[in-house]
Amino acid sequence: MAKPEVAKPEVAKPEVAKPEVAKPEVVKPEVAKPEVAKPEVAKPEVAKPEVAKPEVAKPKNPEPEEMVLELTAPKNTPPATEPPSKQGVVTLRFDLERTDLGSEAHGQLSTLLGAARPADRFRIEGHADASGREDGNRYFSRERAKAVAREMVHMGVAPSRITTSSFGSTRPLVSGRTAAAYERNRRVEVYLERSNR
Repeated sequence: MAKPEVAKPEVAKPEVAKPEVAKPEVVKPEVAKPEVAKPEVAKPEVAKPEVAKPEVAKPKNPEPEEMVLELTAPKNTPPATEPPSKQGVVTLRFDLERTDLGSEAHGQLSTLLGAARPADRFRIEGHADASGREDGNRYFSRERAKAVAREMVHMGVAPSRITTSSFGSTRPLVSGRTAAAYERNRRVEVYLERSNR
């Protein structure tokens, strides 16, 4: 006779949790990408067109850049005497600290130029009064002489016929420290120098 089958009780197997093993993080090193230099494309040079500068017409009698020769009188030079009022000498007066010609200067210069011959020359001497510092006096005497020379060139005298010099306050026409003396010493003297021709 057959043995009855006895069912074997199932034994529950305890579930054993498998411990999770932490996987190490793998850090991938960044690989530096090699920089590829971009080839420089040479830009074609475009020649800039040259712009012709307009020619400036030069005046017939160009103004000399510097016509004044600085001269200094010796310290013991006596005051100059008033030049005689005769044909061939013109004395132009100037206001205090001014270098511009007065209204009567043009007429005086016209008279002098009218008496000149084509080969005659002109000597221009600038002077100042002694009321200020000597460097300022030299400046005003020089600029006054240049102003007269420019006016004469403007009136048609060739620059080569003109010589200028400036003396500051070293050659006063009259001595003294009065307003009247200062006024007479602020001057430019223009001499007509006759040529032998």
